[in-house]
Amino acid sequence: MLHQPCRPVERFDDDLARLVETMFASMYAARGVGLAANQSGVGRRVFVYDCPDENDAVQKGVMINPVLRLPTGRSAGSTTARKAACRFPAAPPRSLAPAVPSARAST
Repeated sequence: MLHQPCRPVERFDDDLARLVETMFASMYAARGVGLAANQSGVGRRVFVYDCPDENDAVQKGVMINPVLRLPTGRSAGSTTARKAACRFPAAPPRSLAPAVPSARAST
């Protein structure tokens, strides 16, 4: 499931609301800070998060059909960062991450 493209969300209905509720519950149970639907075995383009930003202000939300934007130009490049994964919260793997990625989505 993690290596396959996810289907876009087309209907904003009660089923989607239940999926989001379940995803938040699973993320909190694993003491994670973000969870994509495909990490739970659901091939939909949905992402939930609850984590502090660079100013330690808590940001909580849902992204529907997110699109990742990688930096270009001078701000491009990468940095070694810990990739938090709710499956392995005690020992997240190290990975290369873009210096300043951004995303846009329906919320």
